Amino acid sequence: MILLLWAALAMSDVQKQVTVTCPVDGTKFTATEITGTNHWGGRDADGCPHAFNTTPLESYVWVCPGCKFAGRKKDFEAAVSDADKKALLAELKPLAEIKKDAKQNQIPGYVKFDLLAQSAQIRKAAPEELGRAFLHAAWSCRQQGAAVRDLALQAGWRNVQIHKDLDGFDRVLEAT
Repeated sequence: MILLLWAALAMSDVQKQVTVTCPVDGTKFTATEITGTNHWGGRDADGCPHAFNTTPLESYVWVCPGCKFAGRKKDFEAAVSDADKKALLAELKPLAEIKKDAKQNQIPGYVKFDLLAQSAQIRKAAPEELGRAFLHAAWSCRQQGAAVRDLALQAGWRNVQIHKDLDGFDRVLEAT
């Protein structure tokens, strides 16, 4: 019986609902905090982890439905300078509409990670942080089955050339 209980718990994420206050505009919202997961689904050649029977990647980034600030738990717990607040409020542009009362699970992962990258750029974060945001955005698209061409066009790119890789995933060869 204990073995069955352990197996059932190991197959899903360990998560809890938390109330978050946005450090930019003070909006309060509920988010899912992942405190544990599994990697029984393996890893892709580029390192993308896959949990068995779940996709926790999108829950690692939270988006304020009010001002569209995106970050991880640590970003929502840290203070944001007044200059950064002003820039974030003026410059963040989501790839899709986010309603003021949107729940976190209603915001697509690629939108969350794109806003995370925008937030990192605006705040002049380390290049590694920006790169990680874009990499995780790509992983989120793959895990959610998003069409690469549609996302690229929605982001404002023209002349998108797609190539299907040997592993079956679409890759953007050129986007201008």
